[in-house]
Amino acid sequence: MVNFKRVTIEDVAREAQVSITTVSRYLNGHYEYMSEKTRMKIANIIQRLEYRPNIMAQGLKANRTKQIAVVVVNISYPFCASVIRSLSEVMAPAGYGLLVFDSNGDKQRERDFLLSLRSQNVDGIVIQTNGANADLLQNISKELALVMIDRRIDIANAANVVTNNEQVSYDVTHYLFTTGYENVIYVTEMENGVSTREERLRGYRNACLKAKRQEWIERLDKSNEESYFHTAERIRKNMNGQSFAIYTANGLLMLRLYPWLQKLGIQTPNPMGLATFDDPDWASVTTPPLTSIRQPTEEMGRLAAKLILEKVETGSTENMPVLQILPSELIIRDSTMLKD
Repeated sequence: MVNFKRVTIEDVAREAQVSITTVSRYLNGHYEYMSEKTRMKIANIIQRLEYRPNIMAQGLKANRTKQIAVVVVNISYPFCASVIRSLSEVMAPAGYGLLVFDSNGDKQRERDFLLSLRSQNVDGIVIQTNGANADLLQNISKELALVMIDRRIDIANAANVVTNNEQVSYDVTHYLFTTGYENVIYVTEMENGVSTREERLRGYRNACLKAKRQEWIERLDKSNEESYFHTAERIRKNMNGQSFAIYTANGLLMLRLYPWLQKLGIQTPNPMGLATFDDPDWASVTTPPLTSIRQPTEEMGRLAAKLILEKVETGSTENMPVLQILPSELIIRDSTMLKD
């Protein structure tokens, strides 16, 4: 006969041969109080017993909703999907649910979401901001746990989890010059105060300065297909028979620009190299495979989850790091293997 009796925290503790306090600490993400062996043992027992914390009871006891909001600029983008998945992997065992919102990078839509979440009393917010609502985020940080991910805004009560955009953008540009490309064309959007765009552009410019090469920056409107066509045409008209590499500020730009570049009929990697920030799944299956910058999305998601849980559980921002920078990795593939 099947036993439908609800599994309790006492059952988990009994099976794991640990105290209820230890299980509670595990559920709240306080792993520093236990060994890795104990943590894995509790996790396996929770999975085997299919234990689910009583989120409502936990929330009432601690005056919390046990809900964390996540606001991203494009939920279909691989970076965002990976971060959300990593957040969930940490939050779910701790008994927290995720409310996910897609701002589409729109200032007003993001602002509306933030105002709504503020009134819903969520316990915290992880946000990939469009950069235009710093005033509202500053006020929210005084009331809720707040972590900015990917895009940085310096707010005293909040943490930023970002990658080393400027350095790795410098690295890929420097690599392209040293490989032998005469020009490196940087394709981006208008900065509009978005920290990732500013930092990647700065890295590109510093590499041009170091190599004593002329900057070539193409800014396009990602929502306008004609913008991609005109960018490709300007490149075709001005390449002057020299080898050149096109480096896009993110994978979405390369995805949209790539078909127009193919129509130019120019061989890759010689004379045209291709590289992009981000390392989407399709980068390794293009012809030739695409040189890219792989961001540590899983690590960023897990770190953001850890920081937001610490803030929620302690209710304090003391000792909370304002800025956490995780390194990205340059992945060199055949699209930039310039042959003499």
